[in-house]
Formats: sequence, structure tokens, C-alpha cells
Amino acid sequence: MKVSIRGRIFCGLVSLGLFYSLAVCAGGSHEWTLFGPKKVLVNVVVFNYLNRPIYDVYLDGEMVGGSASLSESPYGQFSTVAGVAIPLGPQTLTWRVDGPKGMADNGEAYRVKNALVVTAAQIPPEVRSLGVHIYPDNTAELIFSKDVLEQSERGLGYAKPFQTEGK
Repeated sequence: MKVSIRGRIFCGLVSLGLFYSLAVCAGGSHEWTLFGPKKVLVNVVVFNYLNRPIYDVYLDGEMVGGSASLSESPYGQFSTVAGVAIPLGPQTLTWRVDGPKGMADNGEAYRVKNALVVTAAQIPPEVRSLGVHIYPDNTAELIFSKDVLEQSERGLGYAKPFQTEGK
């Protein structure tokens, strides 16, 4: 049985349509394209491991919060912003530092030094949260979770002295 080119094209388009509709139905909190998610909707929690407060934290142009400093809390204070659409791909992360009046660099803007890239493979099924972990060397980590977020392994190293010594 010989199938015409028009028949093959028609069958291919129908198959793509069915595939797309299945992908959209499975999306949950993801925004899907024909080939997979292009954005994920999450609650963003900012973990600050600096020794001073930060504010105006922007992830890929979206305000995701600010945070008190680690020196004020043994747990790496954080803020939460609900319902942030995070696109897949390279991310920009910026923040401003704060502190007592007259402290050097107050209001200074910083940009993350390391590359941050969000891939579909990083995002667990039923994801609810994204932890943005900002470290004293101006690097950061993005950690997705379907459960409650906690400090990162690296962040625990910064927090441990404050937890044990209260400083």
C-alpha cells in the first residue's frame, strides 16, 4: 500500500497535534511549548548567606524579594515571593546590599558571577518552590523542590558558625 505525500503530511500533523495536547494536559504548573516546558510557575525563596541585608533581588528581570543578613539570624534569613514564572535557559540574578547608615557599598548593585541556567531536567515533577541561594563570593545556586526548601549544602557551611556560636 502506497501512501501519498499529502497523506503522510496529514498523519504527521495529526500526530503532532495529539502529542501537543497530551503535553499541555500534563503541564500542571508548567507553561508548555510543542517540545516541552518553557516556563515553570514557582514560589521563590531567597536565602542570603552574606553578612549584611540585601534587597531588590531580581531573577531574570522578575522581583523575587530581599533578605535580612545571615549575621542577624543563624538560619540564612529569606523572603518568599509566590507565583513567579521562571523561564528555562540562562538566568540573570542581581541584588543590592544594605546595612547601617554610612556602611560602604550601601545601595550598590551586584550581579551573580557564575552562570545560572535552568533546564527542564532540574525541575522535579510537581515542583512548588525555587530556592535562590546567594553566597558571599557573589555566586548563587538555584535549587528547585516540590517540598519545603532548606538551606543549601554550601550555605550550611556559612551558617554553621552562626548556629553554634550565635555570631
